Formats: sequence, structure tokens, C-alpha cells
Amino acid sequence: MYDDAHADWGHRDNILAKTHWAVSIGIEFNGRRITFVQHFEGGAAQADGPPVLDQTGELCLPLNKRETRITIAYDPLPTPKTPTQIDALSSYCTGGGFTVHCPKSFAARILEPLPSGQYYPSLTANEVVAGRWIDSPICFMVTVRMGSLLK
Repeated sequence: MYDDAHADWGHRDNILAKTHWAVSIGIEFNGRRITFVQHFEGGAAQADGPPVLDQTGELCLPLNKRETRITIAYDPLPTPKTPTQIDALSSYCTGGGFTVHCPKSFAARILEPLPSGQYYPSLTANEVVAGRWIDSPICFMVTVRMGSLLK
């Protein structure tokens, strides 16, 4: 935590926000430099069960809270890097890993079905409309056919 009084304590308030249920701390050392990264998580939806992807490519997400936007990112597996390669990297990109080129898109975005007679005028190749979007007082569940988005 640092002194950010000049910014109305925004960084401090973000760290202490009640919606954060977990924090991930990353520490990297390359022999000359040490880097710390903090990532705050929580406050969004909690899963009522694990995501289920069946053999037909249908994805089911049982959540306990309504979500208005669901995006899916794919992070590649880590690869060995030399100290020189590590020094050249300045950030970690969701959906891109440690790279200097962050992707400008996501693996997939799941959209809520529109009322009968309405449609999305244009969808990108990574957007798919959910087949079921159940929003009740006791649960929220999305089911979507991922189709060609699975590689």
C-alpha cells in the first residue's frame, strides 16, 4: 500500500473493498530485479458447481448471482524463458500470458438471449448467444453451445 492521498485514497479503498474475497500475490525475481504483482478477486458470481462442458460442446455455468456479461479467456501454458526474455516482458495479459503483445479480444463472450422478435444486429466470431439464461431468485444458470469456439 502506498500514500495516495493526492488521489483521494482510491488505491487504498480498492484494496480494502468489501467485494474482494481473495488476493493473489505474484513475486518475480530475475537475479537483478524483483517485481510484485497484486490481483484482487471476488465479489462477482460464486459458482454453485463446476462448469460443465459436455461432449457436444454445450457449456453450463451454474452461478448464484446474475451476471450481465460473461467473458472467457484462455491463457496459454507457461513456456521456459531466459532472463533476457523475462526482462523484455512488461506485463501479463489475460488471454495472452507474459507477452509484449496483449490480445485485443477474448476467447469468447456469452450474451443473454434477447426477447422474442429481437436480435443482435452483428456478432463477432467470438460472441455466442446463450441457449438458456435462467435467472430466478434462487439460481442463475447459463447454457451455451460453444461450437467452433472450442479449439
